[in-house]
Amino acid sequence: MIDSKQKKPEPKGSEFKFRKQEFDILRKKQNNKCYATGRELNSANMNGSHIIPIRKGGEHIFDNTCLVVEEIRDIKRKLTDKELVEISADVIRTLGNKYGYKVSTNKKNPK
Repeated sequence: MIDSKQKKPEPKGSEFKFRKQEFDILRKKQNNKCYATGRELNSANMNGSHIIPIRKGGEHIFDNTCLVVEEIRDIKRKLTDKELVEISADVIRTLGNKYGYKVSTNKKNPK
């Protein structure tokens, strides 16, 4: 949650600009962790992304932005959270044993 000392940027639809102020607010809101991986963010590895990708109907507004690590930037820009989880599980099922990982499913149908 944004504290009262920080003003939430006022999005203006397609006029919204993702600037340092937005990075700082999101970094604090996300506890300096990547939205998707939980990995530590730093100035060399963080990128802004849309939570719901524009190509999937998401809007270019502040409330639809998050910070992710560089390694998944392109993937997150194209996939919804659900799609990202599903493809990640597929990768772990396919390659995980080689590296000591496995997927345990308790699939739910989030809204």
